[in-house]
Amino acid sequence: MSWNRDDTLAVLSFPGADLPAYELGMAVEHYEEIREVLHGALKLSPDAIEAIELEAEEDYMLQFFAMYLAAAVRDKDAFPLIRDFFAAHGSAAATICGDMISEHLDRILFSICNEDAEALKLAVDLPGLDEWVRVAFISALGQLYYAGLIDYEKLATWFYDWFTGDMLNQTERTCLAHECVYFGLKNMEEVLVAGLAEGRIDSDAMSVAHIRKSMDDTIRPDHLAYRYGMVDDVIDFIRVWYPDASGDDEPMLFEDDELDAITDLLDIYNYKAEEIVTLECVHGFIFAIALTPEKLTPNEWLPALFAGEMQQFESIEQVNRLFSALIQLLNRLHKLRLEGLLFCPVMMHPGDDSIKLNELREWCRGFVLAAGLRNQYWMLEGEQATDKKVNVSMGVMLGIADDRILDEMLVNQIGQLERQELLAQFVLALPNTVQILIDHTDRLESERLLKMQPIQREKVGRNEPCPCGSGKKFKKCCGIPGRSLH
Repeated sequence: MSWNRDDTLAVLSFPGADLPAYELGMAVEHYEEIREVLHGALKLSPDAIEAIELEAEEDYMLQFFAMYLAAAVRDKDAFPLIRDFFAAHGSAAATICGDMISEHLDRILFSICNEDAEALKLAVDLPGLDEWVRVAFISALGQLYYAGLIDYEKLATWFYDWFTGDMLNQTERTCLAHECVYFGLKNMEEVLVAGLAEGRIDSDAMSVAHIRKSMDDTIRPDHLAYRYGMVDDVIDFIRVWYPDASGDDEPMLFEDDELDAITDLLDIYNYKAEEIVTLECVHGFIFAIALTPEKLTPNEWLPALFAGEMQQFESIEQVNRLFSALIQLLNRLHKLRLEGLLFCPVMMHPGDDSIKLNELREWCRGFVLAAGLRNQYWMLEGEQATDKKVNVSMGVMLGIADDRILDEMLVNQIGQLERQELLAQFVLALPNTVQILIDHTDRLESERLLKMQPIQREKVGRNEPCPCGSGKKFKKCCGIPGRSLH
């Protein structure tokens, strides 16, 4: 299919409900040919965008896409355009962009700032910025620091001046405080503690204990990597705003209220834990708990999910909120199972990348972790091992979840290509694998319920010998009202 400039711009301007993946890919490839048009879109005011939408009776998206596209190709000339758009139009500009401000704007700014920390600093100082836009510029400086492109003393000095000055409001100071603890800026520790006491930081978002402990921790790149970095694959970044972009057959893992609560509390836990827990891991874990034939108590599975590090949460209220969200998820999965509507919730599609693969592997890791709490139901031995499909299915889950186990499955020391082929086969088999495990646990649950049916005893005459073997008449022994057979 040959590229058509006008068609691409038309679709990116008014894409409708579907992710314009092809057009975005073409826009990156032919960026220089549409650069002036995209820059023109970045200069549009909120009022101008509203007028376009009223005339077209559709949402105008070219300006939104232009920010991501500029970031993907590192267009440094787009930085002043985006900066001026937000500076000139304040909260109206932030409203136009919606949740993109808090989710990706810092990474967009980092991608187009040409590694110029001074330019970001000057942008933070601009009057009239929406609070979350200012936070994004501050976070972009954190991105530079994480990448080793700004020295500690300079960043610490700027953060100190902003925190102790009068320009920032409480929300902005709280977010700046989080940047400080992410990177262990020790010179800010007492300043933050004092600010918390003075109400300059939101006490619901941070505590003294959090500040103290985080300052003592070293930076964990494996944790911060998912927060920091430039925009590379523009489609992957934009995909999050299109829930159905992965295909109609793949359900959302969480309801909105579950997602909000679990995401917030995982952020708190992951700041301090030795090993981070992902959303996909949580869902896979609770999915396996919902399938386990034996009822497991939260006192057993909750510490297992968080590797015994429940103390990383800052209050019992946080633990209770997390517990409520997980129980809601568990009950929902139980209901789907009883209705016969529980299926594999994760799968790969053609064109999916390594990010999607990692999410799938995290889901399997959570499933395997929960299955390990009652291993006898999942890895069958002896007479129970007649259904080999169950053990094979668990082998697939283990191989996806753990590279070490995958390597053990390879008899000979072979090359990376063959190893990746085995993983690809396992991933392709995952939906059927999960269905086999669902059917297996359904059978076990049916057998368990059958055993729980009450035993029917023959009626004993009152004057007959008591069946308990006492030698007394039934009416003088177990037939006495209120006494059970012993």
